[in-house]
Amino acid sequence: MTRTRLLFVVLALMAPALLVLAGCRDQPAAHRSGEVWTCPMHPAVRQDHPGSCPICKMDLVKVDDRMPDDGALALDARQRALAGVRTTTVTRGRLATSIKAPGRVVFDETRLRDLSPRVGGWVVDVTVDQVGMVVQAGQVLFTLSAPELVAAQAEHLRAVAGSDEGLARASAGRLGTLGLTPAQVEELVRRGAPFDPAPILAPVSGVVVDKGVVPGARVEAGMRLLRLAQLDRLWVEADVFTADVGEVRVGQSALIAVNGAHHEGKVARVLPNVEGGARTARVRVDLANRGAALRPGMVVEVEIVLGSIDALLVPASAVLYTGPRRVVFVQTPDPSMAGGFRFVPRTVQLGRRGGEQVEIVSGLDAGDAVVVDGAFLLASESRLRWPGALDAPAADAGMLIDGGAP
Repeated sequence: MTRTRLLFVVLALMAPALLVLAGCRDQPAAHRSGEVWTCPMHPAVRQDHPGSCPICKMDLVKVDDRMPDDGALALDARQRALAGVRTTTVTRGRLATSIKAPGRVVFDETRLRDLSPRVGGWVVDVTVDQVGMVVQAGQVLFTLSAPELVAAQAEHLRAVAGSDEGLARASAGRLGTLGLTPAQVEELVRRGAPFDPAPILAPVSGVVVDKGVVPGARVEAGMRLLRLAQLDRLWVEADVFTADVGEVRVGQSALIAVNGAHHEGKVARVLPNVEGGARTARVRVDLANRGAALRPGMVVEVEIVLGSIDALLVPASAVLYTGPRRVVFVQTPDPSMAGGFRFVPRTVQLGRRGGEQVEIVSGLDAGDAVVVDGAFLLASESRLRWPGALDAPAADAGMLIDGGAP
């Protein structure tokens, strides 16, 4: 019983293929009679008389199996309107070119600040107790008890009390060298007693990206206790393909797109190394982070504006990509049909792409009328009538190279 069921399943799966072969059996006769009837859904079904498709039961349609030398399709005005074919004229103009690449937001390394004590001592209290905290300039980061700093404060107080201006200036300068700000020195004089422990203030506003201080720790002069990163300016590092990076120059404008918003920056550096696995070079963009809208670690899209060139232009929607071949349908009047048109598939070579326009290097002339809406339907009809008509000839495949992809 199991074998019988298995045989039934195999026959059911093979039935469509057998029907297709049966439909293809009359192809030589179809060519002899000059009429070809085929199924819109199954072009492999072809015969020399009307009927229905053995696979989907749709009525077969008559097609002209004799392809013109130029592969053109002829449509009257009504057929053109029903197909929704719309054309535009090939023009020469300025093409704004750009390169798009993925990128990520990172800290601007030139705006990192390390905080290190100028004297040895003990950390008494820490107000910035974790990485990621945002601090403001002048905010207390931690307090430090240091005998050398206490002695320098006492020396300054004695100089001020003795009205020795020269010694007071020198002692105030020493306090600045040891880490106190001018405002703290003035506060020291008003209070008349040394700070112990002394508050250590943030030199800039930013975010804590590294922390190496805890309460009670013994620290020495020069130890890095905190690292702050300023967020008013950031870098975006874009991964640009090595084939495109040769066109990138320092100073070019770059648009950063993230979360529906756009930010403008400038190319600051093209790094010399290449990422081997991805075959990309890294381009660094410098930009202002207005309103703190960007955060390090964000993934963004970078568009580097290269400039503009004079070029022969068509809308990108006019170009069909058929393997290595790039095809555009050109509209010409059909003298044999009142109000009719012929649509000729023309092989083109593409150049740069900018926005919704693409450069035509060869294959078209200024003033040609090309199809921008309905080209896909024309290509489908061409393939239905003449399978393989839009495939690239073997002799031309090596020459049909362009500078862009859809």
